[in-house]
Amino acid sequence: MRTLRSFPVRLACLAVLPMFTAACSVSMDTSTHDIVRPINSSTTTSTPTATPSSSDRSIVYLLSPDGVTNRLVAVEREATTSVEELLTLLLAGPTADERSRQHLETAIPIGVRIRSMSLDDDGLLVIDLDRDFEAAETSSLVTAVGQIVATVSTRPDVRRVRLLVDGASRAWILPSGATTSDALSSRDFATLLTGP
Repeated sequence: MRTLRSFPVRLACLAVLPMFTAACSVSMDTSTHDIVRPINSSTTTSTPTATPSSSDRSIVYLLSPDGVTNRLVAVEREATTSVEELLTLLLAGPTADERSRQHLETAIPIGVRIRSMSLDDDGLLVIDLDRDFEAAETSSLVTAVGQIVATVSTRPDVRRVRLLVDGASRAWILPSGATTSDALSSRDFATLLTGP
């Protein structure tokens, strides 16, 4: 049989319990975060990690054929100091080792050049590529745009990307089949980043 004397003690414990759990709780981060799987160019294994912020490595997105569809995988490269250097690394395509050992490819046509590039204070990156970029077939062009957007979006100062060809804006086809002439983000290409 329980005594009434223990009731005030239990009541006091119940009153104090929320204070202890609140002090020990972890706050929930409700913002979204892109997750990438970088592939170290010297190995064939991949390690899941959050979008990189390390100054000693940069990330470019290349194609990893999976037998059914192409998916974009993050590949580590030497650090770059500017978004233009990062894009130049991507436009150079996979290294010989990445092509032969890891079977990585690119959907970006060979020889594409950057005509101009600017980044505003709101994180809008405007990239103007030469007309050679449109040489890709339509299905490859979707993936090529995804490679560019995903790669430059690894930079913390880039939030959205407007892609021009020879100074003209155009509507881009997204993996969903929809078209948009709005600024793009890596979320627009999430289905390519996650793979099947």
